[in-house]
Amino acid sequence: MGAWGAGPFENDDASDWVYELEEGGVKHLQSTLQAVTKAEKDDYLEIDACSNAIAAAEVVAALQGRAAKDLPEEVTAWLETKPKGRPDLVVLAKDAVARVAREGELKELWDEAEPKDAAAWKQSVNDLLQRLA
Repeated sequence: MGAWGAGPFENDDASDWVYELEEGGVKHLQSTLQAVTKAEKDDYLEIDACSNAIAAAEVVAALQGRAAKDLPEEVTAWLETKPKGRPDLVVLAKDAVARVAREGELKELWDEAEPKDAAAWKQSVNDLLQRLA
């Protein structure tokens, strides 16, 4: 899976996505979330789309003043120049995280992980959903 932890940025896909955020900005943030929310119900959500959506949702939470404690420095720097309070992105982020928590390759891989690691991932996702509420 290319993950070294259960946190939202503790995997290769999310780490790469951070650099894409620096280039693509808010539009890239929105399209990342829409890749999950606009996928058809019978479409299989690949791990990269799921991991990126979780990372993007963390950025949205941070835009609302509810950042995770372990945001990458690049994300923190990017946030300094962005306007706060994007309700449209919050709704999109909540929908994306809820879908990733329900289905897709990322959930399947965490379901197959060691129980303590699976529980850590579920806690991380639940914490994100609470910060987006």
